[in-house]
Amino acid sequence: VGVDSHHDLWITLGKGISRAEISSPLTSLNEAQGLNGFVQDIIKVKNTLYVATSLGVYAFINNQFLAVEGINSHTWSLKKFITGNDTLLLASAENGLFEVNNNKSKFIQAEYGFALHQSKINPNRIYMGMNDGLTSIKYENKKWIYEDYFNGIDYKIKNIEEDKKGNLWLATPVDGLIKIIFNQN
Repeated sequence: VGVDSHHDLWITLGKGISRAEISSPLTSLNEAQGLNGFVQDIIKVKNTLYVATSLGVYAFINNQFLAVEGINSHTWSLKKFITGNDTLLLASAENGLFEVNNNKSKFIQAEYGFALHQSKINPNRIYMGMNDGLTSIKYENKKWIYEDYFNGIDYKIKNIEEDKKGNLWLATPVDGLIKIIFNQN
């Protein structure tokens, strides 16, 4: 056993030698730590790493992944929602939209989206890019209120961005970009 000039550990074995890259800055987290499914999104909220996968949402707690209760289906998007007093985590999964705290979830609604975006102009609003358009929800008095679909937008929305004027830019997989200019009134 010995350490080389690159700070790698060399170990003698019964039939050969092995090098352990203990100085590597990379760490691989996978099934060995409890993470299952194809990774779709990751985010860190309140010092906890969350991962959305094809099999649900996982929270990295005490060096292991714990499945978030109540979300056991394909999850596309995680969004940090910052309110005046708190930071919430939203997860958009095949079985609905959820609020996540550690490894517990709270069901919000059955509607779900591929993309979630917190409005810069109205921070209590979350836009949701759906399979067939755009919708939104509002957070008022610690409750989520569903708002209706936007008329005239019937495309699959995969990403949402907002410019400094509050206009939304919607990315579709095959139909290009859609720009929504809101009336200033």
